[in-house]
Amino acid sequence: MALFSSEFKKLGSNMNTSLWKQVELFVSSLSEFKTFEKVDYNFYLIGIISRIKDKLSQIDAPESTEIWKKIEGLCDGLFSNIVNNTPTDKFSSLFTEAIEEVSDSDDIPIRPSLKLISAMYVLAQEYSQISEDNSNYNIFITDWMRSNFVDIKNKWIRNKLVSELVDAYKSTKSTKEEGNLAENEDKQEEEVPEQKDAEEENGWDDEFDIAEVEEDKSVEEEKLEQAQESEANGKSPVKRSESLSFSVNYLFLLQFCNDAIDKSTLKQLVSVDDSILDIVIQGVTSYYKSNKNVYLPLSL
Repeated sequence: MALFSSEFKKLGSNMNTSLWKQVELFVSSLSEFKTFEKVDYNFYLIGIISRIKDKLSQIDAPESTEIWKKIEGLCDGLFSNIVNNTPTDKFSSLFTEAIEEVSDSDDIPIRPSLKLISAMYVLAQEYSQISEDNSNYNIFITDWMRSNFVDIKNKWIRNKLVSELVDAYKSTKSTKEEGNLAENEDKQEEEVPEQKDAEEENGWDDEFDIAEVEEDKSVEEEKLEQAQESEANGKSPVKRSESLSFSVNYLFLLQFCNDAIDKSTLKQLVSVDDSILDIVIQGVTSYYKSNKNVYLPLSL
């Protein structure tokens, strides 16, 4: 009996080792398909991986196996494809309109622009629709897969959406700074009087006339230097309404990343009083919490 027991244990161990090797080969072969851009394929493969991991979690794995690391890597690749390829042209168009929109309202905003609200709602619906079409909505709520999706989704929002919003605002700010600088230079040229013949015009002597012109030049050059210094110190020439509009949209997008609000980072971009920013932050946070479920699974 002891001999049979020993042989059965040995056989069981060999079969278990063989099983895990085959599983590793299978997962490795699936990794070759993680470059698919078609979102449907990625959902299908993640569904397979999900079922495999659920079954494998019930079996003792050898200590030497790297199957879990391979599964995590495969899921990261598949979720990256989903996050990068789910947004449609409809969303892209709405988002571009939202970040290029110019607000003239002097009111302190407590929620993002309607165009940005619409754009993010459309994106959330695109995620929901494609997961429903593939009967795989559970990939967003299964604990271990949810963390993979959330990490990659958050990184995409920061690197793609937030970056595009910041770039659009900086572009507007830069354009206005250049316009103000050019305007100052034009004023300098217009306001410096041409040196005229003092004896013919007013009976002034040349020495006095030249000194006056030089003084005018000095004043205008000082104004120009002040304008340049103001630009260097980050004082924005954009309207307060534009800064507030950018701030509220910026804060709204960060909510989807589950990021803590860092007011100091925002103040590097806009010149707005702390008290006003506090009102904006409180308003955006409250709005997002009240409507978070509308944006699932994007708001996970």
